[in-house]
Amino acid sequence: MYNLAGEIQSSVGRFFQSSGVLSESSVSYPRPNLSILVWTGSDGGKPVLRPEVIELVNKAIDRYTALRLHAIAKEIHIIGSLCTNQYEDDSDLDVHVIPYIEKLPKSKSAEEWQKDVKHFNRHSEPIKIGAHPIELFLQLDTNQDFLADSLYDFMKKTWVKPPYFVPLDFNPNEAYEEAFDELTDIAAETDVKLGELKRDVIDYFAIKDAIQGLPYELKGELKLKLEGKVKECERVVDELLKDKKAWVDMRKAASAPISQKSALSDVNLVKNWKNKNALFKLLSRYHYMKIISALEGLAEDGLDGDEMDALKVILRA
Repeated sequence: MYNLAGEIQSSVGRFFQSSGVLSESSVSYPRPNLSILVWTGSDGGKPVLRPEVIELVNKAIDRYTALRLHAIAKEIHIIGSLCTNQYEDDSDLDVHVIPYIEKLPKSKSAEEWQKDVKHFNRHSEPIKIGAHPIELFLQLDTNQDFLADSLYDFMKKTWVKPPYFVPLDFNPNEAYEEAFDELTDIAAETDVKLGELKRDVIDYFAIKDAIQGLPYELKGELKLKLEGKVKECERVVDELLKDKKAWVDMRKAASAPISQKSALSDVNLVKNWKNKNALFKLLSRYHYMKIISALEGLAEDGLDGDEMDALKVILRA
């Protein structure tokens, strides 16, 4: 059975830049302090953003020119693992711009503007703080951000929810046992599909090579088989894209508090959110989200020769 973890070559890194996929946080082992690349000093005993980080965040916000985000921003939040002691060396700095909905141009719906910002972020060279990419997001539900372990108000330069520290002996495998168990089932199903896709790609190139050495009158049957392999690859990729959407929807459904109060105080809601969020981040840790995001970029207009070549590289087929 094909196992995806560790199977991605550096040559496909262009597919993964600014993908919108969160790095591990709650599923990561803790560190003694916050990232010194992002935070410094203290304001009443709490860390503050480094001046150079403020400059880079403003640059990332202003770089999206379809909207003047600073002008329509009701709030700007920084959330995620870099507001805690559970971050990775390459974790995103998650910057959420909460707009005044009435100030969004009517040429698109709020949801379409949100998708446009995400698309821009995905296809732009990331602005980085060290190895930490700045991840820009148009947040339409400010209540959702209050489910985060920590919440920093970028405009006011204050902590709404203070930096979150777990004990240094924290074990994410034990804390999120439910998420790890659920991951086992999802990974088994996804590995089967990725294995099938890899075999189809290998067959495609075997048939393509065979065609080259045949006389014209004998190529027809193999060309039909070649087209059949492309169709099979498209079918499996489509199934994987549906799986990814289901994972995203699962996380979104778990992160929909009815108010800031419920986000801050509803124990069961927060527990469910943390488990689903942990599962989502495990899917990122083991590259499932990344590989399918790469496939998504290939499959927008169907697969042809160039896409099959890229597919071969992604799957190391």
